[in-house]
Amino acid sequence: MAKKKNAKKAAAAPAKPTKKGKAAAAAAKSNAKAAPKSAKAGKAAAAPKKAGKSAKAGKASKPAKAAKPAQKKSKKADPIPKGFATVSAHLVVAGAAKALEFYTKAFGAKSKGKMMTPDGRVAHAEIQIGDSRVMLCDDFPEWNGGVARAASALSATPVTLHLYVKNCDKVFEQAVAAGCQVVMPPMDAFWGDRYGKLKDPFGHEWSVATHTKDMTMKQMEKAMALAMSAPECQPEAAAESASADAPAAS
Repeated sequence: MAKKKNAKKAAAAPAKPTKKGKAAAAAAKSNAKAAPKSAKAGKAAAAPKKAGKSAKAGKASKPAKAAKPAQKKSKKADPIPKGFATVSAHLVVAGAAKALEFYTKAFGAKSKGKMMTPDGRVAHAEIQIGDSRVMLCDDFPEWNGGVARAASALSATPVTLHLYVKNCDKVFEQAVAAGCQVVMPPMDAFWGDRYGKLKDPFGHEWSVATHTKDMTMKQMEKAMALAMSAPECQPEAAAESASADAPAAS
């Protein structure tokens, strides 16, 4: 009976680990701790493989083409050319080459270039007077239905070229000395300008003025009414003055 009881106790009691068992358990624990590290190391080791794949892919792709040198974009032209205003005079002149020389003497014009036709006429020319550009060309009746358009051919002009200058009298005298005909000598005009009028040898009329007084439109209107009431401003007197200034018939 005693032997049976001792056998039951031995069966119920856990077996004492042997030295080999203890060593195996310790190894298992160390392996368990090392497992996460090895897993991380495995992931890291896998990365080079992926990098290697991308490197292979790079080798398989076509080499990039060399970049073309950047081309300079052409500068966009200004809608209004330099030197021009919104409105610019364009004169038709019989003898434009001579007119270019004359306007230099009379008004201090500066040439900005010209184009000539094969027969020696001025197709297009530009001059600068103060801050303004003026264009001119010869008369070409053959390009205008046989009709002459120069002011000298028409014996009159409905257009007056108006110059504002610092010294009206000085510029006026210079233009007369160059060969302009006096239409109206300089005077203190009712609208607040020192003003005179000329006619050049090519039939174009020029007014020369220096502003002396700022006035509103109503003030100018009153001043005009007073000025026009003077005897010398009546139509009869103006007609007599014009006939006196007209050149004598040959």
